[in-house]
Amino acid sequence: MNTINKVILYIFLFLFLLSVHHDLTAGTYGNNKPEGPNKTQTQRMMKEEQIEILKVQAGHGDTVLSIVERINEGHSESLDISRIMKDFKLLNNDVKPTEIQAEEYYYFPLYK
Repeated sequence: MNTINKVILYIFLFLFLLSVHHDLTAGTYGNNKPEGPNKTQTQRMMKEEQIEILKVQAGHGDTVLSIVERINEGHSESLDISRIMKDFKLLNNDVKPTEIQAEEYYYFPLYK
């Protein structure tokens, strides 16, 4: 192989490795999700159902249910799981409750 071909090969290899590194650390380029809950739906939910919202950072091993139980300590026995999941999806722009990631911030309902 001549020198030009080797240089081009190394450039492509470098760009490929850089792309893989970015995908593994920051995610793909098209994976931009809007920040924060949908304002109109959230305001309606807060008025109708007397719900406050907390922004919580998920830790390793946390689930939506474990976080909701932790922030609603006094009355976690009376919480409906399907309602918790529906409220979580509404507050977090259709993020699936089973796909939360550690070290990311999510909005959780604080039931009264």
